[in-house]
Amino acid sequence: MKKTLNYISHLLGFEKLNGYERGYMHDKNMQGGIYLGFITVILEVWMLIRQTITRIIPKYQDGADLFTLLVKYTTKYWLFLLIGLGFTLFCLFVRREKKLTKGKFVTLLAIGSACMLYTPVLCLERFIEKSDAITPVMADTANILIVSLYLSLFVFGAVIVIYALLRYLKNKNIVFPEHLTVGLFSLICIEFGILVSYTDFWEEKQITCFLMVMIYVGFLMIYRPFITILILGTCFGAFYRILLTFQDGVSFKAKEVVISGTTYNVSSGDTVNYITFFISLTTVCVAIYHGRLKEARKTYDLTASTVALEKKNREMHEQFIQTSKALASAIDAKDPYTNGHSVRVAEYSKTIAEHAGKPLEECENIYYAALLHDVGKIGVSKSILAKPGRLTDEEFEQIKKHTLVGSQILSNISLIPWLSIGAHYHHERYNGRGYPEGLKGEEIPEIARIIAVADAYDAMTSNRSYRKAIPQHIVREELVKCYLTRKMKKT
Repeated sequence: MKKTLNYISHLLGFEKLNGYERGYMHDKNMQGGIYLGFITVILEVWMLIRQTITRIIPKYQDGADLFTLLVKYTTKYWLFLLIGLGFTLFCLFVRREKKLTKGKFVTLLAIGSACMLYTPVLCLERFIEKSDAITPVMADTANILIVSLYLSLFVFGAVIVIYALLRYLKNKNIVFPEHLTVGLFSLICIEFGILVSYTDFWEEKQITCFLMVMIYVGFLMIYRPFITILILGTCFGAFYRILLTFQDGVSFKAKEVVISGTTYNVSSGDTVNYITFFISLTTVCVAIYHGRLKEARKTYDLTASTVALEKKNREMHEQFIQTSKALASAIDAKDPYTNGHSVRVAEYSKTIAEHAGKPLEECENIYYAALLHDVGKIGVSKSILAKPGRLTDEEFEQIKKHTLVGSQILSNISLIPWLSIGAHYHHERYNGRGYPEGLKGEEIPEIARIIAVADAYDAMTSNRSYRKAIPQHIVREELVKCYLTRKMKKT
């Protein structure tokens, strides 16, 4: 029993949703509102064209006043056209943006103001009067609906204007006006549908218009199934009672049918079709709701997994940075004169790459390659690294091996191949007199060329065991001389 109740509660949408699910469902409804508003605009444009061709033009040619004809046959269609256009733009522009652009703000302000300024057209409306076919209660109800329709349009426009001002001037994202706008659009649909049932149906006996309006409302109110069923049930029930007043055309009254001499009261075919349509519409709304909810939960799980993965990647990246700096510091500590050398070369290399217009990711790669460019010195004797005098040929050969040792160590990090490239080639020279491969010119990988320049700059501007730091102006002259030499050889 409890399982059945839980299932029914889930089916009708009584279950509690988390903040992400509510926001996702709301965004989907706003997205659906774009299509519904656009369909409304298309339908009303078509109705305006139809009214113009079939009613206004023929009567105007017969001598009727054009303004009177426009008021009589088009005012409500213009009203609903404004509503559809306003709702489409509203749903299109307010979908979780940080701030409205100036163009969108002006557009919303204009359409909202137009809705508000259209309200005085109520004074030109042709109110319904009682007659033999229209009772006083029915006439009063229809007139109240007409007034309510225009007042709802004014409030609808005011909400759009206020919301646009809050979003543009205060940069506040308030969800309540969004719900209010959807509710007002639905209310206007309902009012318009009931009004049509009181007026146009007496002349044309058409049910299509009202049912179309109910479809709008049904699909807009897919926040919770029980709300959809409640609203649609109320609307369909009220409309059913309205149609029971008809004496001809659509028939909803039970009929007496004699079968084998026995009389039965059988619901009319119109009643069955009407109820079937209501059940079909609510079923579709419930199916859409649960489809969206399932999609929201999948998206939430995927988002949560992505966030967890990004967090793990950040942690691993931070560990890599810390490990690299620790290793670089351990290497530099072997020689007190080169303490901090690796970090400085890394900073210089990154700066060179940035000034060369390299992408941010590539600048980061160059930084870490430069940070570990001397990792091979871990295999060089400390006495050689810290020797104050000139190195012998044998000692210099030991120094030269650090590029190969570093490349071999870093080649084990296969996911970051540029680390070993920087370590292997950073002592190559543009004239081909470097080591270990004796490459020249652009044969040297670009990342190694950048590290070589940064390494040379730091070596010249730092105190070493065999000399003092070289003044900046001399360092600059040396770099310019090397650049000009490279340029002449290249040409």
